[in-house]
Amino acid sequence: MREPHISNHLPPLPLGTPPLWAGVVLAPAAWAAQMGAVYALAGPACERQSRVILHVVTIICFLLAVASGIICWFYRNPASDDHAQDKRIGFLANYGVWASVYFALVIIAQAITTIMLDPCMT
Repeated sequence: MREPHISNHLPPLPLGTPPLWAGVVLAPAAWAAQMGAVYALAGPACERQSRVILHVVTIICFLLAVASGIICWFYRNPASDDHAQDKRIGFLANYGVWASVYFALVIIAQAITTIMLDPCMT
């Protein structure tokens, strides 16, 4: 008995969309990197009695999250002959913009704890 052939109902995204995918993935990756890096660097920051490195990491990750939203913003209103493709690209771009906003806010929330709490307190 032959297995039925499963076909992909959606065509692949156009070739010009890798920056869009990078924009969609960059914000959550920046948040994960910020969370892990601040956790890993809390001990060395405590030893040096300076939280500057924690703030630098947070600022870099925040800027990456904002940059991902800017990348996605430029893809929000695609104009081509393929309406279905335009809807998919527009949806992905809008998702990337809102994900960027969300993860930038989460990075800010985590930055507040870095500012308010001393990593050396036990």
